[in-house]
Amino acid sequence: MVSLSCEWSRWAAAVAHPVRVQILERLERDVAGPQALAGQLELPVATVAYHVQRLVELRYLRLVRARPRRGSLEHLYTTVVMPPWLGLLWPWDRVVHRLDGAASAPVLERLELVAVELMSLLNAAAWALSPLDRGTMELRTARGIDSTLDLHSGHRIERPTRDDRYALSDFPASARALADCGGFVAFRESPDDDPAERAVLTKLGYEAVLATSATTEGESYLIEVYADARTPHFAEVLPVARLLTTQAACARPTSVTDP
Repeated sequence: MVSLSCEWSRWAAAVAHPVRVQILERLERDVAGPQALAGQLELPVATVAYHVQRLVELRYLRLVRARPRRGSLEHLYTTVVMPPWLGLLWPWDRVVHRLDGAASAPVLERLELVAVELMSLLNAAAWALSPLDRGTMELRTARGIDSTLDLHSGHRIERPTRDDRYALSDFPASARALADCGGFVAFRESPDDDPAERAVLTKLGYEAVLATSATTEGESYLIEVYADARTPHFAEVLPVARLLTTQAACARPTSVTDP
């Protein structure tokens, strides 16, 4: 089983420096050594070699072969084959850096950053951020955006979401997600998914919802991102959304002081 916290730590360290991201992008379908990479990136060989070694230690690069070059051995590397879902992380490095920059912001603002980025990168229709009131055990929609899809133009008409409250006991999938610090994806047309979530999707006119939760300093939050007919299938993104939500709640910077 994939340990999300371990995978997050490895990935966050890998993308914590922009040079590493460039190296990974170039070696995804190629084999090269630090000297060739340094020429492509217009950087000192020592700098590139340092980051290559860090990516080897993080198990994102592997040594393919060593070949003689000008009286020494040149080591050639390529990327390690990763679990399919982990490959989805690479387009999201900008979100990690934005979270690092917002490490001192209130947790609600950091979680909103994740929700907004999820909506943007997934081409989603709406998002909502709801804290849990532990006194009444109700979720209150504090922030969010709704939209209506204009079938004639294909454009979405956006509007701020309403300040709704709903009893957690009426939504078993949300209750489980908050209890486990997990998440779920539910589809309007899937008979296997939570009937309460399907009813909400029908009422709002959306096709699916991706939800992820976080608990920090005794407070719990639920992020929901909604799909309409223009949103690609996004169920496989749930692990990524969970990792980003965890990072937002923890507010621990992932950047490092590297060359």
